[in-house]
Amino acid sequence: MLTDGKVHIFLQLAKYASSRMGLPANPWDDQLFAQKGGLHQNQVQTVTWLPEYFNQLRAQLRVATPPAIDTALAGDPNAEFLGPFVDTDADTELIRYRHTCYVPPCYIPLFLTGPLSPRDAWIIVKSQFDTDNNAVSCSALVDYPRAAITMSTANALPALALAANPTAPLANHELMNHRRRIVELDFPFLSTTQQSLQQSQITMQLGILIQDSRQQQLLEA
Repeated sequence: MLTDGKVHIFLQLAKYASSRMGLPANPWDDQLFAQKGGLHQNQVQTVTWLPEYFNQLRAQLRVATPPAIDTALAGDPNAEFLGPFVDTDADTELIRYRHTCYVPPCYIPLFLTGPLSPRDAWIIVKSQFDTDNNAVSCSALVDYPRAAITMSTANALPALALAANPTAPLANHELMNHRRRIVELDFPFLSTTQQSLQQSQITMQLGILIQDSRQQQLLEA
């Protein structure tokens, strides 16, 4: 969750490798970078990823049980957040949580439609888990939207939200090439080498068609 109060997905997290024999030090050595969201017109937005995003928050959070969340959202179509809750509130429990949560690859498309409100994240993710009967095996990802939808302080973003959004680095040529190679591993059709091969194949096929057409014209003359 970023400072806009919505849940965002980040992909292709990778560390910039510093083991480059014979090359000078690079300002990006050993730093983590990720892609924010999906491709936009075959372009990516690279952001700097801080290791502390994975840290577990020290305080536990009291959240509603899944059935209670379903009931509350069904009863108030305009509710975007729930809570804060106190120890005496029924149908609540304490959970541990982090700023970020890993998403199994098969569920990544659920988040690629764009930033999701905590309400939408809960409805979309939980309903899919229930359909797949994976709510137990994916309990960490079920707890994430539970924390995202729960305010610990009234009229404030949930404690799960980052205090500052990941920033886009002022990338140099080496970093851009590093991130481009990662993208091309997942999307080979974006590779300039593949594009050149495809263009060569198209040119060859056009040449064959032209040659066949000329030969046919000679035969008909």
